[in-house]
Amino acid sequence: MQSHLYFALFVFARWYRAPELLFGSKQYGSGVDVWASACIFAELLLGRPFLQGSSDIDQLGKIFSAFGTPAPSQWPDIVNLPDYVEYQYVPAPPLRSLFSMASDDALDLLSKMFTYDLKARISVQQALEHRYNISL
Repeated sequence: MQSHLYFALFVFARWYRAPELLFGSKQYGSGVDVWASACIFAELLLGRPFLQGSSDIDQLGKIFSAFGTPAPSQWPDIVNLPDYVEYQYVPAPPLRSLFSMASDDALDLLSKMFTYDLKARISVQQALEHRYNISL
């Protein structure tokens, strides 16, 4: 059986979709699972859904409000995504302001899971081996 690099666009419920999917990428790997897992982790920390967009555009707005608008230096490939449009710059608030009760280890893991650039996002294996999970 041949492995395919192109997949269907609808992968997760909108609230759990990685930004690259919301910008129309049809090439993806386990990084989208890491992003979705981060959304679930955030829900567990908050006791409610974290990013509740009503459309793909609204979802991107929620993501950018939470983590700031990505600069090309943070995510060089963003401009190459099929549905990329430039958003107004929003600075990233401190992660602690969103998750005030989270431990430092939890915040560190979240920050690595919610990394915009897929190439820099923590891998599934690295997330499982992160000190937050080891300390549980």
